[in-house]
Parts: sequence; structure tokens; C-alpha cells
Amino acid sequence: MFSNVEQIKINSSYNRKTKKFNKIQDRNDHGFIFRIKGSAKYVFENETIVVNEGEIIFLPKHSTYSYTSLGSNVGSYTSINFDADIPNGKPTVYRIDDYPYKNFILSDFSKTWSLATTTEKFKCISVLYSFISTVSKIESIKRNNKNKIHLIEPALDYLKQNMYDVNFKIDNLHTFCGISSTYFRKIFKKIYNTTPQEYVLSNRLSYAKQIIESKDYFSIYEVAKAVGFSDPLYFSKAYKKFYGFSPKKTNVIE
Repeated sequence: MFSNVEQIKINSSYNRKTKKFNKIQDRNDHGFIFRIKGSAKYVFENETIVVNEGEIIFLPKHSTYSYTSLGSNVGSYTSINFDADIPNGKPTVYRIDDYPYKNFILSDFSKTWSLATTTEKFKCISVLYSFISTVSKIESIKRNNKNKIHLIEPALDYLKQNMYDVNFKIDNLHTFCGISSTYFRKIFKKIYNTTPQEYVLSNRLSYAKQIIESKDYFSIYEVAKAVGFSDPLYFSKAYKKFYGFSPKKTNVIE
């Protein structure tokens, strides 16, 4: 989708709080939405996509959709809107935790772009080209591993349906595909740029944060169990390591 992108014109960039609900009719330009805090559900004509905290969604020009903020707390995001020749663009979600300029995009990109000096604008354009190059490589890996994706699809289907079950066993995923555990992990890492364990952990903790922010729960133990942790102490330690604060302090963090 991004392999032949050459000319890019940034139209706008801003860092905003998420509206509870909004509907976009015939989007004016292409855009990357970087979820800083909170998750959102995007509803298109033929599909529904949930974008979790820490993920990025590409929204193509002329797309029509609505989005709903998930959880009771207000989320936030950085949006980069641009023009480029991207034929057959489609809504796509990415997670690039190790991208070197990720923090710059989340905290400084929109502010730097608004300074409007030539030097600062070139810096932003350079970062966007770099990001699109990274995304293009991810797309290329997925295309080259298309057959391998089909090979592990039974495990992926099971994973998505049972990820939050306390009795879910990651080590058994390879048995759904008829391949070894080592080969399954190798394919998964190649396609998703993370291990099955890290993938499940990040999704469980993101879901837990949504529950806690909604304040619709009785105890941390209840939250831990709802997202697949049988040990609330381990859940709290993993949560704090992932977010930098404990579950109990989630709703007091700005």
C-alpha cells in the first residue's frame, strides 16, 4: 500500500482529546492516528476496527466512518494528515513499539509542525517519510509471508476468541496448526514483530486499563480475572511495568 509513495504533503497535525463519538464523511486527506491514551472503535461500511492504546490506524482519503471512544475517561491522540498517491488505501492498524521516533510523534510532532519554520517542517516531513518506510516494510513482510499467515490462521482465530480466558494456554497454540512450537513462534514474530506472549500481554493489559478507566468493577482481582490473569499480584506487577503506574492509580494519572 505504501511501497510506491514518493511525494508527501503534510496538511495538518494536532494532538487532541478524543471525542466520545464522531462521524467523518468523505475524509479530506490520508491520516495516521496515533492512540496516546485510551482506545476507540472505528466503524466503516464493511468492517469494524478497535484501535487500542499504543496502536496506530491509517485512515485513507475519502473514507467514511464513525468512531466511539471506549471507556469513561477521555482518551487522546496525535493525528498526522497528509496528501500522497496511495492507490487502494484501506484502514489498517499497526503497532510499532520500537519505532525510534515514536515518542517524538506522540509528544512533539504536532507542536513542532505548528512552529511553521522551514527547518522544523523539514524535520516533521523527514519523520513521516521514515514512519511510512517502516510501515511499508511491515506490509512487505506480510505479503511475503502470506502463505505462512494462512498456516497459523487456526491458532490466530483461537487466540482472538480465548485471549482473555484464565485457562487460555499460549504454549498450546501451535497444536492448532500442526507445526512445532518453535516454528509457530518464528512465524508469529516475523508477521507481528512481537512474540505471542508479548502480544497477549499487551492486549490483556490494554483491556484491563479500559475496564479500570470505566470504573465498572468491584476489585482489582475482578479486573485481573476478567482479562485472563489468575494471580492478581502478578497482574498488578505486569500492569505497573507496562504503564509505569499501578492499577489503583490509573484514574488519578493525567
